[in-house]
Amino acid sequence: MSSAAPSAPRQGPPEPHELLWRWLNSLPIAIAVMLALALLSALGTLVPQVHLLSGEDAANPAAMYISRFGETRYHIIDALGLNRIYFTWYFFALLSWLSVSAVVCNITRLRNTLRLWRTPPVVRREQAFNGKRGAAELSGVDPAKLHALKAELAKDRFRVREADDGGARCVYADRGFGKKWGLVLLHFSLIVLLAGAIFGRIFGVVGQIRLADGEKQSLTLDRKHGKRAFIYPLLDRLAPLTFALSQDRFRIDYDKSIVEPESLKDVDPELREYYRYFVRDFVSTLTASRYGAVKSQEVKVNHPLVLNKLVIYQSGYQQIGYVNVTDGAESREYPVVPEQWLVLTPEGPALADQMMMSGNAMSSSAFLMEQVKAGDLYQRGKKVGYIGPLTIVHITDIATERTTSQLLSADQFFETTLAGKTMRVSMAKRVDNYSDFAYKRDPAIPLLYFGWISLIIGVALSLYLPFTQVWIRLSPSDAGGQTARMLVQGPGGADAAASHYARWHDILRTP
Repeated sequence: MSSAAPSAPRQGPPEPHELLWRWLNSLPIAIAVMLALALLSALGTLVPQVHLLSGEDAANPAAMYISRFGETRYHIIDALGLNRIYFTWYFFALLSWLSVSAVVCNITRLRNTLRLWRTPPVVRREQAFNGKRGAAELSGVDPAKLHALKAELAKDRFRVREADDGGARCVYADRGFGKKWGLVLLHFSLIVLLAGAIFGRIFGVVGQIRLADGEKQSLTLDRKHGKRAFIYPLLDRLAPLTFALSQDRFRIDYDKSIVEPESLKDVDPELREYYRYFVRDFVSTLTASRYGAVKSQEVKVNHPLVLNKLVIYQSGYQQIGYVNVTDGAESREYPVVPEQWLVLTPEGPALADQMMMSGNAMSSSAFLMEQVKAGDLYQRGKKVGYIGPLTIVHITDIATERTTSQLLSADQFFETTLAGKTMRVSMAKRVDNYSDFAYKRDPAIPLLYFGWISLIIGVALSLYLPFTQVWIRLSPSDAGGQTARMLVQGPGGADAAASHYARWHDILRTP
């Protein structure tokens, strides 16, 4: 009865799936992919991304890109997708490759670690000791003393295995295997973090909302905002998320520079008072509710409100001032947008450029108001009063083009003429305060926390837990007796190995 001959190793090039597996396990390829992603991310920082534009730039992005880069460069940027890098097919392909590669590498590492744990390489042939740095050889060994050496290794917290190899006795021992598990945990945590980032990117929501003082709004989260169209069907299956928001009170706290800044030395003394006031803090008392869960708190910068995984940050504010226009017979209030040249018309303030082109009736002066300031005033942390509404107005006589500047408040005014009437303009006491909030809901936060904790533990185990391997082979020598070949691999190098050999020499040679 004959037994089948062992199959010979397969010759020829590797199969496509084997080649793909090698590439996914390749560290040089992974590094190249990461460098490519880093380069694209850098370009995404240098080139403004379409989905992050706001205001006039968002309304006409092409004009913004042409004004900044020129028309030729704009067409190149648009053709290559550099203005929407994070949504291009090549960025998605590189990120997908890195994700799959991380999974494959972790599977490979886990397999190798499990193999080393379950079936460590106990048998090491004689030639495998030759040429190894730090290997040692000891002749005239008493084989009966091998059990004493194994006991010594176990006492030093080594995990000991023994096997026979054709008359030779082989011992393998290792210590600090937690380092290997730490490396597995480290790579696993990277996959968890990557999965959490992808999960959060798909199902997370970011946005902004503006609330006036005392305003209530219903906020329905738009999960599709900034997402790729191919995941819309998945998002459509989810129930809408709606929150009720109430801006109970919004306040802006001001402070006053005790020492006059050097930058104000060339400013008209009458105007310095305005510039010495600066925003100390802006605080919203915000209430959020959803399905009976209610939370109310003061929301400041770096002190967000959190409800049902929705995080609401204070991101900004705006104050809209009003002017009081009096012609002697009646008085009217009009909102005024700062930093724009305006003129008075029978219907109220209007843009100066447009009115000059229209030829309609307008005031003899154009004026531009700086940002209004109104709020509680603090000094050395204590409330000392209230300022405003206060601003600086720049007034240009249209006929002479002479410009003057002055403070404008409820008590300080300027005069101009409209249709033969003298118009007195001052600040009204009314101010509309708006609070800007940025919100974010990321259901992957618990997963990310778990990933970061796993990463820290994995790094600590892999960096600070030393892993040492020991091979010992006892075999008959040509001169008679037994010869012990020993090899230690681990921290400390040759010096640590020599210390081990000295102890083992005494044990194996002891009568």
